[in-house]
Amino acid sequence: MDNDDVISGIRDRMARCRRLASEIDDPYAKQELLKMAEEGEEAIRRLQEEERGEDQTMQAQMPEPNA
Repeated sequence: MDNDDVISGIRDRMARCRRLASEIDDPYAKQELLKMAEEGEEAIRRLQEEERGEDQTMQAQMPEPNA
């Protein structure tokens, strides 16, 4: 499973959490669901940062083309 699939799954769960939070009356449950969605946002940011770091490492390791 690549990062795109993982991120897509996280986004699906975040959407469900936010949708459920908007439909319930329990303030504690609503807060926890929104917190879970925010944690998903943070997980996506970390995955994207790691991916950018790997791309930069790979580019740095590539040999320079002959001029």
